[in-house]
Amino acid sequence: MNKRYIYSNTSANDLVDIYETKYLEEKTLTSINVNNGIIMPYGFNKPVGVFKSNGHYVELSSERNFFNEKMVVSDIEECNEVVFYLGGFHTGHWGNFLIDNISRLWYWLENNERIKIAYCGRSFREGTFGNASSNAFQLLSLLGIGRDDLIDVRTPLQFKKVIVPQKSFIHYKYVSPPYLSIYHKLREVVKCKKEVYNKIYFTRRQLTRRKEIGEDIFEKLFKKNGYKILAPETLTFEEQAYLIYNCKTLASIEGTLAHNIVFAKKETQQIILRKQSEVIPRQIMLNQVTSTDVIYIDVYKEPFKSFPISHDRGPFLLVWNINIERFIADNKFESISVNVIKQIYNLCIYGMKCLIYSCKHKMKRFWLNKSHVINAYI
Repeated sequence: MNKRYIYSNTSANDLVDIYETKYLEEKTLTSINVNNGIIMPYGFNKPVGVFKSNGHYVELSSERNFFNEKMVVSDIEECNEVVFYLGGFHTGHWGNFLIDNISRLWYWLENNERIKIAYCGRSFREGTFGNASSNAFQLLSLLGIGRDDLIDVRTPLQFKKVIVPQKSFIHYKYVSPPYLSIYHKLREVVKCKKEVYNKIYFTRRQLTRRKEIGEDIFEKLFKKNGYKILAPETLTFEEQAYLIYNCKTLASIEGTLAHNIVFAKKETQQIILRKQSEVIPRQIMLNQVTSTDVIYIDVYKEPFKSFPISHDRGPFLLVWNINIERFIADNKFESISVNVIKQIYNLCIYGMKCLIYSCKHKMKRFWLNKSHVINAYI
């Protein structure tokens, strides 16, 4: 990988090590049919997944290759259905749905099964996919899967038969070539009449709640160099897939926006602005299986210890630095003027957000400790 646009630090070393790890496995995926299979949802047994009628865990139903052969539940309802097991969805995050949660659908496409699809929801309303619902239902509809075809298992259910395919993608473990067949199929069925662009920059700046501070300067840079600035949340899922497939370069900050590379052609170039020191292996795995040319540019700054809180929660500070200047020079980009006062202002906003996060965390700990003391005296 090109190290010219990343820092020389521990994070960069981790990025290179993970980048050079081979996650793409050329292996045949398997499946298993479980007669009288029992689906155990969240909150009843560890782990979530499929069990045989004798109580033994079906390893292929694991989300992260965590195995456990004990099932301790007696009240199990029977359902006279043959179902396809899609998996356990612990969050309603669109990025997780798009990349992790649908990775068993390779089997559905290969075998053209017309049966109910069972999944285990958790932290969102039953029968939905949480915040991912709008895009998720659009995606499934394109594959011929309607809402009536879905069963959200929230209590232990025993089915006539459960078909359990192996996951084609497990984060930080492996990714298999059949994984891309899901996105290739989606590209085939997308029917969209929309102007296409050779160069696209996906922005997060139109979101109501933004975790990133300082993206405006990079959006301005790419716009000046001929990139079409698009906010994915203003597009339908179908429009997003169509535009990505027809572009030659896709640029964005890292995260779910960058994961959309699964819809691109093999020759598409990807530019990723890294917003944190924590390395995201999921993106590297996607770039390996798509064989796309990717450029990483470190534009993050983390002046305060313990921030960002996590790779999901932020906050994230993006700054103009030597890395982006090298990229501009090497790629013959037209540069822009950078307002130093605005950069200082962004740092102040970032500091305020970190202070607010810190105060909220301390107050939460205070009230938890206080409630424990009160309960001890009751």
